[in-house]
Amino acid sequence: MINLTLNEVIDFKEMLYNKYKILLHFHDCCSGQHFSLDAPASDSVKSFISDFLKTKGFDAEFSEDSLSFFLRERTDED
Repeated sequence: MINLTLNEVIDFKEMLYNKYKILLHFHDCCSGQHFSLDAPASDSVKSFISDFLKTKGFDAEFSEDSLSFFLRERTDED
C-alpha cells in the first residue's frame, strides 16, 4: 500500500506550513491516503509538495482544481 508514516505526515504538514503558511489536511481511509488544501496550490506549492514526496518514493497526483492530491508510487521511468 502507498502510505506515508504518521511521523512523515506530521513533518510534511509542518514544513509546508512553515514555508507557505498553508494548512495541509490529511485523510486516511481504507482506499489510501489523500491530502487537501483550503485554497488551490500554486505552482511553487505543487513543486514543494512534489519534491518532498519524491524523497519518499512517491509522486503527487493533483486534482484538476489543485485543492487535493493523492500519492502515486514512483516507477523507474519517473
